[in-house]
Amino acid sequence: PQKLAHVDVVKGMDMFDKVKVPIVGIVENMAYIECPCGTKMYPFGDSKKTMELANMFGLGEKTHKIPMNQSFSDHGDKGDPVVLSG
Repeated sequence: PQKLAHVDVVKGMDMFDKVKVPIVGIVENMAYIECPCGTKMYPFGDSKKTMELANMFGLGEKTHKIPMNQSFSDHGDKGDPVVLSG
């Protein structure tokens, strides 16, 4: 993630930690673009910062990456979010 996003995530995680809300994992949105050939491109850099955050908060490998995908945007524009469409 970019520097500002990283700072925001740390602040949010600190806040939840202070009020004793468990953090069960980290989701990295728009983490990569998967090309038709199967190659993954990381337009915002690799996920080292995400893993650093996970280790900082004792989450180990509980990180997930969501790729950029045109269909997500297309469904949202039609009012039919991917998570609700079958």
